[in-house]
Parts: sequence; C-alpha cells; structure tokens
Amino acid sequence: PPADWIRKPGKRMLKFDFKGYSNEKKWVGISEGDENWPEVLKALDEVGYSGWATAEVGGGDEKVLKDIAARMDKVLGLA
Repeated sequence: PPADWIRKPGKRMLKFDFKGYSNEKKWVGISEGDENWPEVLKALDEVGYSGWATAEVGGGDEKVLKDIAARMDKVLGLA
C-alpha cells in the first residue's frame, strides 16, 4: 500500500508524487484509484513530510491542469 511506501523512508523522504492507480484499470486520474488517501495523508503526517507534492500525470491545456490541481486539492482536503 502507498502509505507503507511513505513510512519506509520516513524522514528521508524528499518528494511526494501524486498519481492515481486502480488494481483493475491500472493508471487512472488522481482520486479515481484504489488509494486510501486518508491513510496516505496520515503516513505523510507521521513522517513529518512538509515538502513538495507534484502531479506525476500527463499534462495538457489549462482546463486539464486546473482539473489536476482540483483533484490534488480534493485529496489534500483543501477543496
């Protein structure tokens, strides 16, 4: 699980990449996968991560980029 991969490096974690993954569909949009985002956020908090978060997804025009930003905000509880 993604949260376990955060806990393994702990405070040595240097960056956090957002992506969406589904066990059935493989790569999907952020927030459309099987990730347990509350557990991921809990793990980030546990290790004291306060660095960058980037979207590791395909890019696009302004509309696509706004959608990606909105999905990240939703997952982070900012929207």
